[in-house]
Amino acid sequence: MYQTQKEKVAEKLINYTYNVQKANELLDSSIYKFEVDGVTPFDPTKAVEGYWRHTAEGEVLQINHLGTTQNPITVLIGTKWPEGMNKAGVKFTWEEQDFNALLTNYYYAYELDISERKFHTFNLATNFSAAYDPYYSMHSDWLGTWQNANQMNDSQIDYLTVKMRSLDPTEKERYAEFWLDYQIRWNELLPNIPIYSNEYFDVFSNRVKGLVTTPLYTWARAILDVTVEGE
Repeated sequence: MYQTQKEKVAEKLINYTYNVQKANELLDSSIYKFEVDGVTPFDPTKAVEGYWRHTAEGEVLQINHLGTTQNPITVLIGTKWPEGMNKAGVKFTWEEQDFNALLTNYYYAYELDISERKFHTFNLATNFSAAYDPYYSMHSDWLGTWQNANQMNDSQIDYLTVKMRSLDPTEKERYAEFWLDYQIRWNELLPNIPIYSNEYFDVFSNRVKGLVTTPLYTWARAILDVTVEGE
């Protein structure tokens, strides 16, 4: 679908760029437009670490990030992102925890007590599957479950995810049209920021014979045809 729509993708999707001035303009129109006293307007020319945006009630604009330990992407985010955030008055903190703790906070935050819901952003790799179907991760049918981890609740996303999966497999052109509309809407909302992805390999001994896999025919099925020499 991308190959058939790539020109329109380049034309219609927002090309987000690093723009401190725009960030400050947008935040100046939000409730986070004051200094710590909740009265003095935030001054972007004074923006350095420690000079944060606040609401009229004195609440600081803060993003708490959680990543896994021994992960260079976590360290990259934790050390580089604050450099830009500081220039817009955003207090950005980060922590490293083990993978299970990250999954609990990412997928099951809706089950946690409000006092335990500390983190706003996470870094995880995404997988690419042969069948593209965002229904289970983006549709509001799964709101309040671990599958809709972003707790997405958007009527347009709902409509497009259902339309894509409801077409006959032969309706490729129609599917690509809905896919493009979905990408445009997803790009506007941006529930995730693409950073990196997983890449999986099937690695096995040369004693293993008959193991042939594809994106649709995984090792879990192919193993039924496998023999092992030397047993």
